Formats: sequence, C-alpha cells, structure tokens
Amino acid sequence: MNVEHYFVADRTGLFVPRRHAPLHAASSDGNVRLRIEPHEDWRVETSVTYTLLDHVIEAEFSFSFEADYRDFHALVSNYFHQPTEPWLPLGGEWVQPKLNDLEHRTWARDSQSAQMEAAKMELTHQSGEVPQDMERPIDEQLYDHPVMVTPIGESGWSIVHAVEKEFCPSLSANRRWRAHDFSIIGKDVNAGDTVSCRAWMAYARLDHPQEALTLTRKWIGV
Repeated sequence: MNVEHYFVADRTGLFVPRRHAPLHAASSDGNVRLRIEPHEDWRVETSVTYTLLDHVIEAEFSFSFEADYRDFHALVSNYFHQPTEPWLPLGGEWVQPKLNDLEHRTWARDSQSAQMEAAKMELTHQSGEVPQDMERPIDEQLYDHPVMVTPIGESGWSIVHAVEKEFCPSLSANRRWRAHDFSIIGKDVNAGDTVSCRAWMAYARLDHPQEALTLTRKWIGV
C-alpha cells in the first residue's frame, strides 16, 4: 500500500513523493510509520501508519495541507509478482475483467468521480508523465464497494484490499506494472486541513470473492 503519487486538478503533472520529497520511516510497538515531508510547492505532509493485525495490515493515511488544492488525489499502489486482474464488485456481481498489457483501467465510485477521473487522465497524458501508448479507460460500470480480491494462483488464498468508501473515488488495475491501485481523498482541501482515511490488506482463504464482503464489512461500513 505504497503512496505512489499526488495529483491536483489545476496542474498537468503528477508528483511522485519517493523521487523528490524527504521520507522518514520508523517502527515501534509493532507499527511502521512513514512520513513524507512537503517539497517545494507541494505543501503536503503525509504520514502513513501500518499496523499488523491477524492476517491483515491496516494502513491509516493522513494528509496535512499547508496550501489550498482543488480536487486533491493520492494514488495508493499495490504491486504483485504476476499480472493478475482483481475480482471487483460491479453491477451487483463479482467480475474479473480482462485487461490488455497497454491499458490501465479505472472504476469510479459515482458519475461525478468518473468525470473527475477522466479529466485527470487527460491532464496526465498531456504532461508526458505516463507512457504515450498507455490506454487509460474509465470503465462504464461503477464499483459497488471499494474492495479488490486478487487470487494467488490456484492456492485458494487471495489478497483482499478494502478502503473507506467516503475517501475512495476510484479503483484501478493494469498488467503492465502488475499493479492494483486506489485513489484516496478526491476533494478540494484548504490550508490547515488534515484529512485521514484507512485502508486494509488482508490475506484470506476464500471460496468465492463474495466472501470478501463479510471480511471487510466492518471496515468499509456496508
């Protein structure tokens, strides 16, 4: 659950914290804490606390703003050894969409989020910070719940990612970088604001992806 980049609506580029901003990591009491300092005109301090539970990692993301930003997004990326598509709850059923190697497909929370994501994709293409051959489709189906289930081969075990829906405007996946991602925050923020949200990564044996909702219901509130 890596903080991959920041994006705001009034800029064409992305900001990738690990490439520029000072990062600090510490561990204590079974927790790992990551702090990302502001950098130049990206006046955002990010802290992430990872807590190890039983077969679950809980991550609390907190963003403190020293400037106003319109439609601030942070992309959180999860990388896998193999390019396996996740199962997603779409249109009342669980679907494992098939992706080609050039597309990075997004599923939005609602129509407003879909419009924001489409605008973001256009701006990031203009910036040249994503490969020109990369397709960035916004799927016509909205996600039902912010949950992704990734099977681990034929083992019967899966990686389950879940996010608080209020703070998750979209989910996405691609085969090129073997990544399953979720955007968080997705709203205007002002100097002095601090916005926090939680996400979870669980390791679970599932007979059907639907069982992931039983596991995540207490977290995402459905």
